[in-house]
Amino acid sequence: MTIAYGPVASGFYRARPKVLMTASPTLPKYRQQLILAVLMLCSLLIWLDNTVLSTTLETLADPVRGLDAGPPAYAGDDVGGH
Repeated sequence: MTIAYGPVASGFYRARPKVLMTASPTLPKYRQQLILAVLMLCSLLIWLDNTVLSTTLETLADPVRGLDAGPPAYAGDDVGGH
């Protein structure tokens, strides 16, 4: 279906389709600030967790200071004498 916005063969104009514009609901300022604070706290906790995890893994894998931990050994690796 084609909608004509200008003169058509019969000389009449077809009206533009109406689009209902509704204003988007806005949250109160304190609610926006609370949401922002929660998101920032989540980002901080993820950053802190990654920092602790990377430091711990480096320490555990260090042959001098740590446990000289390498990749995990699986229980079935030595089965069968292969």
